[in-house]
Amino acid sequence: NIQEEKNYEVTDGKVACFLSYNYKEGSMYIAGLKAFEEFGKSNERSVEINKEENFLTFVITKSTGTVTRALDGLSVYFKMHLTTKDIIDKSFEPAPNYEELGITEFAENSEQMIKLTDERMV
Repeated sequence: NIQEEKNYEVTDGKVACFLSYNYKEGSMYIAGLKAFEEFGKSNERSVEINKEENFLTFVITKSTGTVTRALDGLSVYFKMHLTTKDIIDKSFEPAPNYEELGITEFAENSEQMIKLTDERMV
């Protein structure tokens, strides 16, 4: 029974370089999402489905440099009602100011931001 499996994983798929879906928690970890070209090839984060409230939460971070030795850069977050397809909440966070942080090799990406329209998020 597929529902008894803990995770479903795909490497180098059409949608992402890597994704892992956790059936029990209703969450997905994504690295290298290909669906949004503006996020490039170096990105990661997650998607969660809340069945009780019937909404999907999507968060993605695009790598524009490294501050913490993890994936750092601009972020997009949104929450969508699954039945009505209404965007309930959203935020767009810019990349850090690398010059102020003394990381001049990433200066061209300082405060870079991506905003998606509601239609694009749906």
